[in-house]
Amino acid sequence: MDATSTPQSNDIDKKALPECIVFPARKEHTATVIISHGLGDTAKNFGRFLRELKDHSDLGHVKFILPSAPVMSVTGMQGRVMPSWADVYSFDYINRQEDEDGLMRAVSWIKHLIRIEETEHNIPSKRIIIGGLSQGGSISILTAITTEKPLGGLFALSTYVPLRRKILTPHAKNIPILWCHGTGDQLVSIDDWKQLAQTLAQQLSVPFITSDYPNDFPAMDQDTSFKNDDDMQNDGGRLHFRSYEGMGHTIVNEELVEVAAWISRRIPGEPGPSKAGCLLC
Repeated sequence: MDATSTPQSNDIDKKALPECIVFPARKEHTATVIISHGLGDTAKNFGRFLRELKDHSDLGHVKFILPSAPVMSVTGMQGRVMPSWADVYSFDYINRQEDEDGLMRAVSWIKHLIRIEETEHNIPSKRIIIGGLSQGGSISILTAITTEKPLGGLFALSTYVPLRRKILTPHAKNIPILWCHGTGDQLVSIDDWKQLAQTLAQQLSVPFITSDYPNDFPAMDQDTSFKNDDDMQNDGGRLHFRSYEGMGHTIVNEELVEVAAWISRRIPGEPGPSKAGCLLC
């Protein structure tokens, strides 16, 4: 398909918006998932690893949007130029100074994509899920906890919480969160971030659920963050921390299968006409 440009908004310069890869819904479009890649990657490359999501039989109604981070000099990588959502001053995730302006600029881009889905494609915010890997996951977390509207959910893969001392918005506590992390992650320690994920759950005043793949596989079906929208309105959000034995700082098919199941339960679809293809926006 031909490439199309990202629509312009009143508050964001069109030229400043990231390029996106879009996988249109294969059936009637009734939900959207926005997935952000990690440091040094691109949407085009990242999309090659997401077949378990975009081709999942239960997600034909979902459009997948993969934004690409801008290219910039990254301080923590000795000034190397690469795709990055914001500058990274160091890889001491617990104690480092953070590029707040850059992080919030990236958040504004994701929120802009959400607004486009609402205003131009008539997709309610509660039918929009955001997520990402590593740095892309951190941008998604920051977007979710600062949003002024209810979202369908958040999934965070091998990631961390940026700007942890920022004020959370009222809607943040109602967003179901699936946080996946590998026990073999040498870049982002699972022990450190499991503890901080629990702290985030406490700040949100939501239950903190933990389970391990593959030993606790049934726990995914029992997780109340799978509830439908009406139930979640009455019962609030959940943070489910799911660990994967031996997985490093990456994604694996088993993880994506579970993320796909989680998405399909959060934003279920109805049968509709089949569509196919991929395009740039």
